[in-house]
Amino acid sequence: MKFRRLLGALWVMYFTASHLCVMCLTASHLYAQPQLPPPPFPGPGNPRPVDVPRPPAEGEEIDEAELSKDSTTEINVKNADLPAVIRIFGKKTKRNFILDERVRGKVSIYLPGKISAEQSLNILDTVLALKGFTSVPVGENLWKIVPSKEAKQSTIPTLQDEERTRGSSAVVTKLLSLKFVGAEDLQQLLGQLISPDGLISAYPGTNSLILIDYEDNIKRISKIVSARIRSNPPSSPRPADPDLSPPNNSLSF
Repeated sequence: MKFRRLLGALWVMYFTASHLCVMCLTASHLYAQPQLPPPPFPGPGNPRPVDVPRPPAEGEEIDEAELSKDSTTEINVKNADLPAVIRIFGKKTKRNFILDERVRGKVSIYLPGKISAEQSLNILDTVLALKGFTSVPVGENLWKIVPSKEAKQSTIPTLQDEERTRGSSAVVTKLLSLKFVGAEDLQQLLGQLISPDGLISAYPGTNSLILIDYEDNIKRISKIVSARIRSNPPSSPRPADPDLSPPNNSLSF
């Protein structure tokens, strides 16, 4: 009987000692873990972190009022509806737009910096051109947005001789009055450079070309015409014909 009691007492002591050892090892392990310092208190040397705006997820509703409130607002949209993007740029540029019912599509834009009103117009024209549309003036501070292929039958701007192309993606008309090079010859050469929605026509009587295309493409074609004339200078000046003088709205090379 005494032996059994002694054996039971030894077992209790062993069990208690083993549990104490486990608790000590656990405490020492936790104490050895590196402790992270507390976050610094905001102050002159510790500015409060700035919240970076999260780009909208695909298909997420965009805040048009926030994106169009002023010129300092970044425009960062992903897979947004084209009419919503047009409304944003309309508010930024103070322009009024009438949208054709076919103006549809998705657009992704990332503009991390400030943009001026003129830059906003160029960006909008580029977005519209990518989707097959263009803006056409119809009145004072009023534009309509139609498919680019229909723009040549509409009231698109006609550039005068003193006007320089600004290189936008809007559809315009340009009349080129040529010297020292035939209009029909240039029509065959430049016809391959006109966009599918554009038009080029030669008028041999006045030796001129009429171009209807995106403004940036017309600017490129004008440079090609100037380079061709410079590379083939005339041997002698052609006498001026009073009956074939260039019209006032032509551009002479």
